[in-house]
Amino acid sequence: METDQLVVYDEWDVAPLAIPPRSRLFHLAPIGIGTPEVESLTGYVARLAEMHGVRPRQLVAREILPLLGRPRLAETPFPSLLSAFWRNETHSLNGTRTLARDMVGALETLTRRHDLRFLTLLTWADVLSTQQLQRLTRVFCPSCFAEWRQAGQIIYEPLLWTLTPIIACPRHRQRLRLACPYPDCRYSSPWLGARSQPGYCAHCERWLGIAEGGDVSGSDVLTEEELIVQAWIGNAVGELLAAAPDLPVPPSREQLLRTLAVWTQSRATVSRQAWARQVGLGPSTIGNWEKGKAIPSLWYLLQVCRHLGTTPVRVLTDDLPDAPRPAPETRVSPPFPARPVRACKAFDYEATRQTLEEILTSAEEPPPSLREIARRLNKSDEVLRRNLPALCHAISERYLRDQKAQGLRARQRLREEARQATYQIHAQGQYPSAHRIAPLLSQPDSLRGGLAKMAWQEALRELGWLGGKEGTPHSV
Repeated sequence: METDQLVVYDEWDVAPLAIPPRSRLFHLAPIGIGTPEVESLTGYVARLAEMHGVRPRQLVAREILPLLGRPRLAETPFPSLLSAFWRNETHSLNGTRTLARDMVGALETLTRRHDLRFLTLLTWADVLSTQQLQRLTRVFCPSCFAEWRQAGQIIYEPLLWTLTPIIACPRHRQRLRLACPYPDCRYSSPWLGARSQPGYCAHCERWLGIAEGGDVSGSDVLTEEELIVQAWIGNAVGELLAAAPDLPVPPSREQLLRTLAVWTQSRATVSRQAWARQVGLGPSTIGNWEKGKAIPSLWYLLQVCRHLGTTPVRVLTDDLPDAPRPAPETRVSPPFPARPVRACKAFDYEATRQTLEEILTSAEEPPPSLREIARRLNKSDEVLRRNLPALCHAISERYLRDQKAQGLRARQRLREEARQATYQIHAQGQYPSAHRIAPLLSQPDSLRGGLAKMAWQEALRELGWLGGKEGTPHSV
């Protein structure tokens, strides 16, 4: 007779596994941190939106702006505020100001990453002046886009491109493009727009990359002298961006000014004013730095560093020269380029006046705004108003009348929708409550006030669901 035997099984640990916290958005890795080709924060947001299959507008409006404490920008009654945000503020997202810091905090909360500050200039916030630091509109190298696509690499926008001193791509020996190259577009994009996508125009959404040497005009190609200077500037600024993750403590303003003073004193063999003139600075500029009244802009810092034979990283990280070694003061050849100044083109009064009159009398529907007309003419609306105030006023008045008419038509449409939905629910033998009517409207929130709410209550009274002036519903 066989006896039952006990079987001893392996002991299992059935305690719940420790699951790390989940991120709201994808834990998308940035490109090039710790290298000169590090990605920009605005380009990262565009890539993040693309990974989620949405436009940057939806991602920013629904996920990011509430964390920035600016949810009203995304509300439908304020579309112009959101448009102004894309146009006027997004270049600051890559910089040193509060908006960049807040954006980094919001994105790190949503993605649970801890390295997004290196996609901006926040590491250098205390030592870089905001003057002439960043470009206001997007620039790009079409050859880089084409090369990355052909190699199967990720298309992105380097932080280097966002800086004012960087005017060209030394690797492809051509200037960075300022606008969409297609003749029917020619649109200058913000660094982050409602429809931004790396490698594509934010306006017409067409591909911006071209093969190296293709469709490049002679004015886009750098001369040998320009190439030498731009190569030095690119290396110096790239070294600055690459060094950010390795710094234990961000440099301070006092540290910069102290180190800069030591460098200038060790190299200057003439008076401070004479040396400043040799470098190309104003006579009081060096004095203001020494007194701590101002810090140099990135452009001036590069200009001084090139003349001193050093780099911004060495100055900003307190790398003092070993000993004073005066040398004959000679200009660096080729010379450092002058700071960019916006060219003032002569205003063609007659041609512009004729164009505005033709637009004003045209049957274009809907009539364009003055800002849209200014974009077509490649001018600012301020310049148009200053030179042709009467025509600009007439164009703006026509545009506003059309906008008001469109708004009235939209409200009337919502009014009819509310009445029809009320009668439809009533025909089904149910009380036409706001909860039942809202899903039938093109804008469900319209029942909260305005003509739609008045039309709904009017229909309720006609159907006998409301009684008295107070609008109290009858018992159902």
